[in-house]
Amino acid sequence: MNLALELEGTDPGDHARRDETEGRYRAAIGSFVEQLVAERRSADAATRAVNDDLDEISALSAAELHSTYDRIRYDLLNQIEEVAGPSPWQRAAQKRLVGLGGVVLVVLLVAGYFGLRQYNLTPVTAPLETRAGLEQRANALAKVLHYESWASGRRGMIKNLLLWPFEPLPEEVAGARELSSVALTGAAKLVELREACGLQLGSGDQALTPQEYGVLNKVSDHLRNKASQWRDPPVLTVLDPIRSSYPCPEPAAQTRH
Repeated sequence: MNLALELEGTDPGDHARRDETEGRYRAAIGSFVEQLVAERRSADAATRAVNDDLDEISALSAAELHSTYDRIRYDLLNQIEEVAGPSPWQRAAQKRLVGLGGVVLVVLLVAGYFGLRQYNLTPVTAPLETRAGLEQRANALAKVLHYESWASGRRGMIKNLLLWPFEPLPEEVAGARELSSVALTGAAKLVELREACGLQLGSGDQALTPQEYGVLNKVSDHLRNKASQWRDPPVLTVLDPIRSSYPCPEPAAQTRH
C-alpha cells in the first residue's frame, strides 16, 4: 500500500524516480503473489483472499483511497493470472464472451440461412409468351433441375435442412413445368419435321428420359444466356438450342449415272 501511494505521489516529470518506484512496486506485487499462491495452492483461493482482504480494508478506509485499492486489486489479480492461471472472475468473463460469441454466431447463421432462401427466390410473374416470362421460367427450371440433382439419393434431416434454402417454391415449380412443357412439345414437333434427330422422348406420363433432361438443360441455359439471339415471337427462341444440339444428318447427294 505504501509503495502504491508513493508511486501515485511521484512527479510524472521525474522519470528516474518514477521508474525506480515502479520497479519496487512491481517487485513487491510479484513477491507477494508468489508467496500467496504457494500458500493457497490455487489461483481461485489466492483470488478470493485478495478480494476478501481488499474489500474489508476498503470498507474501513477513506473514500479517496478507494482508487488506490482498486489499482492494487487489479495488479494483484493480473499477477495471479500470470503465475497460476486465470482467476474465477476472468474465467467467468471469458465464458460470457464465448457464450455471447456463440449467440451472435447462431443469429448470423440463422439470418444467413433465411437470407439465402430469400436470395434464391425466382419470381415468375410475367406472361409465358413474353421474353421476360421465358427468362423467369428458365431461371425457375434451372433451379428445379439443380435441386433435383442435389436432393437425389438418400435423404435425411440434415440434408433436408441444408437444401431448404434452395428448395423451389410451388410457383417456381409451376413455372418450370410450363417451360418444360413448351420445350418438350417443341422438341417432339421438331423430331416430327426432321429438324431435330436422335432424341428419345417419353410419352409424357412417366419420368423424364436422360435426353429429355438434356433438352431442358440446354433450353434453360440458352434462355438465360445474355448473348443468345431472341426471335419474334420470343417463344420460338426455345427451339433454337434443340435444333443446334440435335441436328439431323445431311441427305446424301444423289449419284449421277
